[in-house]
Amino acid sequence: MHYMVTDRSGANMIIEIAEGKLKIYPKAGNAVMTNDPSYESMLKIYDYYKEKDLARNMPGSPHSVDRFMRATGWLEQISPDKMDTIINLVPGKDFAMQVRMSVLSVMRTLSTPFAISTERNPENSTTLWRGISDLKNNIMMFDLAGSPSTVWVDLNKIDFSQGERALSLSDGGIKQGDVTRQFTPVQ
Repeated sequence: MHYMVTDRSGANMIIEIAEGKLKIYPKAGNAVMTNDPSYESMLKIYDYYKEKDLARNMPGSPHSVDRFMRATGWLEQISPDKMDTIINLVPGKDFAMQVRMSVLSVMRTLSTPFAISTERNPENSTTLWRGISDLKNNIMMFDLAGSPSTVWVDLNKIDFSQGERALSLSDGGIKQGDVTRQFTPVQ
């Protein structure tokens, strides 16, 4: 099992529990993890592909090793700068949104197709949703595989002073874009 914890500075900790043992891997910047094999083994496989120019030789199966290599390879190629050629396609022409959409586009390339049959490969189950947490800007973004749109929530616009409470977006309609103001209290 792998779990990642990230703080606002961009520091990551990948936590691995395997064979009853806990291992922690600190990682700055972009961090990728998949379920299998161990993270240490995955890094060795990554080193092999890196020597072969991962940008030109990304493996393509749904296996976790291949997904790890594709995620890493694509993230290494994402521009760290505002791209004038595409910013007009980004909601609000916002650079932070460009970054979130870039990461989401990588996640989409790694996903198992919607409603795929698992008869031939039971471990290969459908990706139902993808999520992005922008800790710097307090934005949560969700992309549901069964919906034609992506939604996000601006946590800066939610009043948390009332304490814990349940809110819902489940009114049966398809949502898109910023849904922050569309939440309703759960009775």
